[in-house]
Amino acid sequence: MLNDLKRFIQQANLLTRVILVNIGVFLLINLLMIVSKWTGFENAFDVTTAGEPIFRITHWLSGSSELSSLIFKPWSIFTYMFLHEDIFHILLNILVLFYMGQIFCSLIGEKKFLPLYILSGLSGFLLYFVSFNVFPIFPDGDIPILGASAAVMGIMVATATYFPNYQIRLMFLGNIPLKLIAVICVIADFVALNRMNNTGGHIAHLGGAIFGFYAAYQLKKGKDVLGWWMSLYSYTLKKFSFKKKSKIKVVHQQKSASPKPKKARDNQE
Repeated sequence: MLNDLKRFIQQANLLTRVILVNIGVFLLINLLMIVSKWTGFENAFDVTTAGEPIFRITHWLSGSSELSSLIFKPWSIFTYMFLHEDIFHILLNILVLFYMGQIFCSLIGEKKFLPLYILSGLSGFLLYFVSFNVFPIFPDGDIPILGASAAVMGIMVATATYFPNYQIRLMFLGNIPLKLIAVICVIADFVALNRMNNTGGHIAHLGGAIFGFYAAYQLKKGKDVLGWWMSLYSYTLKKFSFKKKSKIKVVHQQKSASPKPKKARDNQE
């Protein structure tokens, strides 16, 4: 099974690998939480300034609204977009990412998927961080953020911006243009800002949506804002490739002077 899983990951595209990373991190975090609770390892849980207990590993991987906390875990601006604790949270994100990611990769290109995913997640975190430190409505203390929702919103809005009239068939509703689905999701996040329930998450969604729209709009104008990120990604893969070089020497034989008979050529074809 491990060999089959390894082979599957090696042959999978970027969309599938991103989904597998999200699922793998989710399973690992929950496994460690179960072990910590059952073994009575109380130090596995921290208490944030908001007064809610949070798993220590989740704390170090999730994004922070306070600069003093973010300084000690700068990697969290990347890791937060692959981190989930709740089953319904990751299930919704994975479903939307799977369907929208397939459309994006087939119509726009697989190479642009990962850069857009990362940059949309970073844009969502930036808007969340600035909002929590500028507007006085938010409470004091470190409010963590986690989840792939901002990155997923970026993929959805970018696809809807590039192909607004692409039809998606929904149960009981029939064919609906992709632009309508994206607009409804953005409006829902905007209206949700009126309620102080997961406000940071909704702000991050809007940040991811803004970058997704910007990237696709520039792409339609012939400007690829993801180009240099794609080059950096390709360079990183080439630089840190762990594939072993083949030691097999290829020997080129001299071609025969007489051509193969017609019957042999037909059999080969």
